[in-house]
Amino acid sequence: MRFLSFLLLIGISVLVASQASKTCRTRTHEPVTEPITEPITTKPTTKPTTKTTTKKPATCPSGWTLVQRSIGGWCIRVFNGMNNQTESMKACQTRGAVLSGAESAPELATMAALGRELLATSVSNWQYGTLRMAIERPNVNGAWRVTDGNNNGGTAGLVWGPGEPNKDKLAYEDKNCAMLFLALPGAPPTVRVHGTLQTFICHITWFDMLRGYVCGRRAT
Repeated sequence: MRFLSFLLLIGISVLVASQASKTCRTRTHEPVTEPITEPITTKPTTKPTTKTTTKKPATCPSGWTLVQRSIGGWCIRVFNGMNNQTESMKACQTRGAVLSGAESAPELATMAALGRELLATSVSNWQYGTLRMAIERPNVNGAWRVTDGNNNGGTAGLVWGPGEPNKDKLAYEDKNCAMLFLALPGAPPTVRVHGTLQTFICHITWFDMLRGYVCGRRAT
């Protein structure tokens, strides 16, 4: 009986081993699937287009002359009118401008040339004239300065004639404003020099064949 049990146990062991061997032979390994990597495509980079803007040069209205100042373009024009200082300032304001001084010697020379043209065309047989400008001093002991409010505060445009500026009185009045003296080519020489400044009374208007004024405005 014990012998039969032993044989039965051996048979069962052989059967189990046989089945295990078959299982090992029939097991299939699952294929290893590598992840599919999509090819990386590089898009061409397009540089943003930059618009080139050309700055429009500053210009003046018709009839005005462009000069350059530290603030940029400055438009000037000479007008005929027998005005005192305050009246000249108001006349320029009605034209959208201010009574103009001169920031530099070249600017003053341009004003003198424009004044000479006006003198030659506006008045017959008259060879001298003056122009009101925004150049003043607060009192007889004060410093001369350009008062149009559109300058660098310098005095390079204050080109004085012989003996100027002075503290002499005229008709018992202090001369605290400056005027630009004009003379046509070929005019007999005087103590005054064309294109230079002379001191004058601010509030008095004297009749003359040409008393003008210079207006100024910013170029746009």
